[in-house]
Amino acid sequence: MSDQTAASPPVSTSSEVQARSKFFVGFAGVLLLVVLIGFSPTLYLRAFFDVPDMPTYVLVHGAILTVWFVWFFIQTSLVAVHRTHLHRRLGIIGVGIGVAVIVAGGMVSLGLVPRLSSLGRDVEANIAQHAVIVWGNLGQLIPFCVFLMLAIANRRKSEIHKRLMLLSSISIIGPALARVGRIPMLRVSESFVVNESVFAFGGLLMLLLALVVHDAVVNKRLHSVTMWGVPATLLSPAFFGLLVANTTFGRTLVLLLN
Repeated sequence: MSDQTAASPPVSTSSEVQARSKFFVGFAGVLLLVVLIGFSPTLYLRAFFDVPDMPTYVLVHGAILTVWFVWFFIQTSLVAVHRTHLHRRLGIIGVGIGVAVIVAGGMVSLGLVPRLSSLGRDVEANIAQHAVIVWGNLGQLIPFCVFLMLAIANRRKSEIHKRLMLLSSISIIGPALARVGRIPMLRVSESFVVNESVFAFGGLLMLLLALVVHDAVVNKRLHSVTMWGVPATLLSPAFFGLLVANTTFGRTLVLLLN
């Protein structure tokens, strides 16, 4: 056996490739389902629920997030059925949707305090809770931006690209997971804050663990993107939502948004 042959990477079988494709399609489908379930009472089916009025930009934000997850599911499905040419063409549209996600997400996060004040809420009295929400949401957008830019830069490297795209989508699923925790039959506590926190962080952990298990079982090793991307997805919102939000500096900045 020559040195070149010995050093060459193992060739994936067709069944392994198919298993990987099904995993990413299924994962994208789960994320879309979480969004549809989580936002149904306040967005899609709001006419049938007793929910407060929302500013137009908040509704637009929800619509943009929905479009992102629908687009992501379509993209993974196209790869699975070997329609890569169409996948690349739709990728250009995805860049625009991704930029819209960032802009709309930033507007909703920065507009939370003024919106609560307009509803008569005492923001200063509940600054601890509101600061966590504002900084936590901003902390989710940072990994989304990083993953998306790196995914675009590595669009010709399939194994890297699809993990970065998956992680970018996981990084912004937190608000939808939190709203799933509002469903009466799924509540683990009488406190809305506890329910949302359990589903947001617990759900995020389960999703990331699924990617780790997939790599370990199917690839027999963790991909380098998984090794640094999973902790980055967890640490960014935790750093901003738990550490920065609980500092005097962090809370002061949130109050200045009013």
